[in-house]
Amino acid sequence: MKKRFRKVAEFWQKVGGIVSHSAAETETLFKNLHTEYQRIRISQHTSGVETVGEPTLRNSEELYVAYDLFYSVYYPQGGSALLSFVMTETGTQFLKLYVLY
Repeated sequence: MKKRFRKVAEFWQKVGGIVSHSAAETETLFKNLHTEYQRIRISQHTSGVETVGEPTLRNSEELYVAYDLFYSVYYPQGGSALLSFVMTETGTQFLKLYVLY
């Protein structure tokens, strides 16, 4: 389990380095985005809730689309905001397309 934790910590450190933030700040950001994203998803499935317009995450449609894509790559069945694994081939493709460039 320690090896797994170390790899996840390394992942947050690398992503944080790309965006010039610490691993802890980057992990916290993803947790906060996840919470907001889940609230939006729940409201989209609630009958009678107004769903006019595109959903936004932190007032950004682009951020919502990017997080939705990230979430679908890493959590196709739903789940926690914390990564349970470090990388897959699909995850590598996502990282190359949307994070590194």
